[in-house]
Formats: sequence, C-alpha cells, structure tokens
Amino acid sequence: MNLFYRYIKFLWHQAEIERRNKILSLILPNEGSTLLDCGCDDGSFTMQIANKLKAQRIIGIEINEIRRTKASQNNIEVYNSDLNLNIPLENSSVDVITADQVIEHLIDIDKFINEIKRVLKPKGYAVICTDNLASTHNIFALLLGLQPYSGPTLSNEIQIGHHPLNPTIEEAMQQYEAVITGHTKVMTITSLKEIFKVKGFNVETSIGVGYLPFSPNLAKLLVRVDKRHSLFIMIKAIKP
Repeated sequence: MNLFYRYIKFLWHQAEIERRNKILSLILPNEGSTLLDCGCDDGSFTMQIANKLKAQRIIGIEINEIRRTKASQNNIEVYNSDLNLNIPLENSSVDVITADQVIEHLIDIDKFINEIKRVLKPKGYAVICTDNLASTHNIFALLLGLQPYSGPTLSNEIQIGHHPLNPTIEEAMQQYEAVITGHTKVMTITSLKEIFKVKGFNVETSIGVGYLPFSPNLAKLLVRVDKRHSLFIMIKAIKP
C-alpha cells in the first residue's frame, strides 16, 4: 500500500503541474490589464499568471492569514474576503479572474459566479479549475461504497468515509498551516459549464487534466478522448 500510495501521490503532483500549465495556456497577454486571483494562496502562482497576462494591477483574495501575508510580500494587493459574499471591487473593474481549486470550497456558488460577472469588464474572462466529481478514482470509491475522494467533505475536523488515498486532516493542516474548509460543492465538467452558461457567460473552452491511476503521458491521451472522467476540470468563461 505504501508503494501504491507514493505512486498516486506522484501522479497527483504531476497532474497539479499540468493543471497550472493549462491555466497559463488560457491566459492571453494584455498589457496594462487587471488580474484578480480568487484564493491566491501565497501569491507565487498568481505572479506567474500576472506575468503571462502582463497585468498592471494584481489583486488577490485569500482568507488564510498566513498565506495572505506571504502574498502581500509578493507585491499583490490582497484582500481578506469571504468568496461566499461580495467581492470588494467595483463593477466592471477586472480583465481576468482566476480561481484554481476554490469553487469547491464555497457554500454559495451562485453568489460567487454572480460576483465574478459583476466585477469583470465586458469581454473579460474567468478561468475556473476544480476537482471532478466524475473522475475515475471517485467512481472507484463509490463502487466500493466509500465517500468520493473529492468530497463533499462531511467533517472539517476528522476524516469520515474517504478511501485510504485521501489525505488526513492533519496532513492538510501541515500543508496549509491552518484548518481549511472542506469541499462543499463538487461537480462534473458538464455541470461546471452549464452553471456558467445559465449565469450568462460564454464558455469558450473546457479542459480535463490528469487521469488516475494512469501515467502522465497516458493521462494526456485519455483526456483528449474523454475529459469527463479526468482528475481536474477547467473552463474559460467570457463575459459578453
């Protein structure tokens, strides 16, 4: 089990690298633009996005105080704000919004998407990436009668119902230096596209990344054929 666990961890790490590369591939240079990164963590990846975009103003929202402090040291304008509530920015003030591994933690997705639409400029776009409820490893867990790896999370204090590959609460606390909110909303790529379309966005691109338990090279081939069961799902949604 230890060897298999390490192998899955390796695949997960490779998928995370690929996920970030895919996000960057969707960012088009726009000198003098404004970037908002929702859930910016320590700001390191935010700056990679900003450099690709050639953004003049770089804004982050991060609720974790330790990570927020680190992001501010990266010259990011960081807000401590609950993404279930209003985004503290003016209407039509942002060119690009990114949210990587954020939307699944929220309670009020409707509010979040409405706020994204409000603060985006016309023709501005959002790149949203999240876990896939229909991923192969989640399906396998359900076949065994276990809670899907991606959640929804039943408890933020103890591990309930997840299969052995799921990291423990203690591991998550060590990684993020604080207790983090579990996954409250987990969706398929069809649902992710649909909710943004219903909210008035044009979904230009949808992407799958990773395919457990297959090797990175094989995973890239599989997502071309069937992204519906990939590890991560991603869309680029444009405000008309």
